[in-house]
Amino acid sequence: AFADTEQHWAKESIQFVNKLGILKGIKETEFAPNEAMTRAMFITALGRLSNVNEQDYSASSFGDVPADAYYRSFVEWAKTAGISSGTQMGSFAPNQPISREQIATMIFRFAKYLGYELPVVQAKAAFADEAQISSWAKEAVIALQQAGILQGKGNQMFDPQGKATRAEIAALLQRLVQAIMK
Repeated sequence: AFADTEQHWAKESIQFVNKLGILKGIKETEFAPNEAMTRAMFITALGRLSNVNEQDYSASSFGDVPADAYYRSFVEWAKTAGISSGTQMGSFAPNQPISREQIATMIFRFAKYLGYELPVVQAKAAFADEAQISSWAKEAVIALQQAGILQGKGNQMFDPQGKATRAEIAALLQRLVQAIMK
């Protein structure tokens, strides 16, 4: 149990992903639910969900991913699997907070990697800030929203460049796992 999630809205989701070993705490008794999720943390969670054998990925294609980083093999797996090719500058930016549109794109590619066809369980939302969603992320955002995996932030906003918290990612990963299990 994490002391900082006892009264948190995402407690159930945090327990779910932690029990599966997908997303762990930052310390033994601390999850940091309101802390921003980094690109390295997110790709590690997807790698764990996919049961990546870390020994299969010993190289590092990105200069900003140290050989001894806990996430190195997961970043390399994501590159090899076509889930993430890094940033525009040829780096991975592992410690940068991940944006909501990056999350959508990586999960969309992850579903394809698994051979999982995202279902359409709800109508397309009319996000008030849809014009701010990058062209490379629009298909993924729409598909994940219609699958019920990704949600807006209220006031009909998606907030594509907004940062997601660890709690929000826990909830999203729980919805993803439950959708795949159906």
